[in-house]
Amino acid sequence: MDILPTNVLQRPNFLGFFDDRLCVCDCAQCDLFLYDASQRRFESISCSGIPYPLRWFVVFTDGFFLSAGRYILKVVSNGQRVFALNLSKLFGIHETLPFDLEIVRDKKTEALFVTDYSLACIHKFAI
Repeated sequence: MDILPTNVLQRPNFLGFFDDRLCVCDCAQCDLFLYDASQRRFESISCSGIPYPLRWFVVFTDGFFLSAGRYILKVVSNGQRVFALNLSKLFGIHETLPFDLEIVRDKKTEALFVTDYSLACIHKFAI
């Protein structure tokens, strides 16, 4: 058993793997952190332009899709935000709360599934 040093994390709330490295969402800092096993520490990937609490991420070909605030964001692996989609504005409603994300791939298409806790539904987006 081992305990990973989490001194740079404030409110970790979801973890997964990216390129065989542990990756953790920090809700309080609105950033993703990768664990560097050789240094035994977490390092920020410095996600730019995400002023919303991060909830979830899913690994995409060249980076991540994130759920944060009312937004779905795409961030490349160097931390640069590619786009931010406000689901509330997209659907013309007051409140959305995207949370869980998953990517489904088949031979011809890829789709992003997003659980929306406020609307009690699952959105599907072609990507």
